[in-house]
Amino acid sequence: MSRRFWSVAGGGSVPSVFLATSYGWSASASGTENATAIRAALAAASAYGGGIVFMPAGTFALDPGAGTPINIPAKCALEGAGMGRTIITTTRNDRHFEAAGDSVRLAHFEMQGNGGGAQEAIRSFSGGASAWSYFECESVRLRSFGLYGFWIALQGTALNGARLLRCEAYNCVQGFRLQTEYTTCVDCVAKDNTTGVTMVSGNLSWVGGEVISNTTGFDVLAGGNDSHSTVSGSKVNHNSTTFAFAAIVNGFVVDGCQLFEGTHTFANTASMVRYSNCELAPTAMTFNGSSVSLLGVTWFTTYGGTINDSSGGNASHEVWTNVTDINGAPIYGGYVSKTPVNGAQTLSYAESYADTLDLLAGATGGFTTTSRRMAKKGQRQLVRNNTTQTCTFGWKTGATVTLATNTSAWIVCDGTNAVKEMSGT
Repeated sequence: MSRRFWSVAGGGSVPSVFLATSYGWSASASGTENATAIRAALAAASAYGGGIVFMPAGTFALDPGAGTPINIPAKCALEGAGMGRTIITTTRNDRHFEAAGDSVRLAHFEMQGNGGGAQEAIRSFSGGASAWSYFECESVRLRSFGLYGFWIALQGTALNGARLLRCEAYNCVQGFRLQTEYTTCVDCVAKDNTTGVTMVSGNLSWVGGEVISNTTGFDVLAGGNDSHSTVSGSKVNHNSTTFAFAAIVNGFVVDGCQLFEGTHTFANTASMVRYSNCELAPTAMTFNGSSVSLLGVTWFTTYGGTINDSSGGNASHEVWTNVTDINGAPIYGGYVSKTPVNGAQTLSYAESYADTLDLLAGATGGFTTTSRRMAKKGQRQLVRNNTTQTCTFGWKTGATVTLATNTSAWIVCDGTNAVKEMSGT
């Protein structure tokens, strides 16, 4: 049984342990009886000034009642004998455990719902005007909750956030909903959920762990002081949508992750989203009026890797730097061996940073590309028009060069315009 709880509570002696079984908690009791027992044990711990309520190994029914979650008082912890050993089952279509003060901890047990549409397992939410700090979950596994597994939603402006350590969510509608700043999840697992992890706040950190086989892996949404968060060192594999970014305004970093299979969507996200030092094997990447940087990324074509650079007709700002395939060959945006976006349109590359820019082979309509890579006099870029259409290339507005079909040219900046230095097939 862990004692890390007291370090979260801010110091002091080792807390007293209150055995849930001493208050009527039993594998043979009804869900309502066990709810009464656990409330009594928590009340005793709170009256003592804080403590651990311990649930032994076994399978226990729990029914907290409609609209009456079990409140965990300040400086109290609810702990079991381990995931897979202490198992709580419930059919109540409602919230189950909720923080009711600072320094609350839940650890070392498993909960199994029945997928009810309003089922929530654990919520770090005061329910009033106060904002609780130092909420922690460690080694808690949640299965089949029809709304939220872990909902980290402290009210107000609490700056101490929450910590989730080695927690797991399976078959929930939202496995983890992170909605308060300064929340950190370390070595957590989200698998087979509708959405593995929803991020609706800023200063969030997801470190290590796995987000696998969800419909959506990470859903990054606009919210108060959103984004400026990180996902690092994680396996985010085999989700239908790996990352979905929607109208965030404060940037985001995905670093050192394995991102195999799934679509990446960037919608109306003007602030920079950066993927750095990742292994990336997307099904597709869709850019819709967004700003995205790929830095030091290894690109795999295992799942196709199609690119739509101007989804919805909205051009995006993309920076591709040191992006290579598995053999070390450079990849530059949507212009190297990727399925073309067909139809007449404008594809904007505000900063491609490509030494060679290959225009799309097989496009069915003429189009214009824009690249501001040659911002200084004398810089040049090799452009190859592999399409069946005459295309226009420019490094800034009003400085363009037209390339005939299946021709190439060095484009050089003379300080005012982009001009062809040489051309040929």
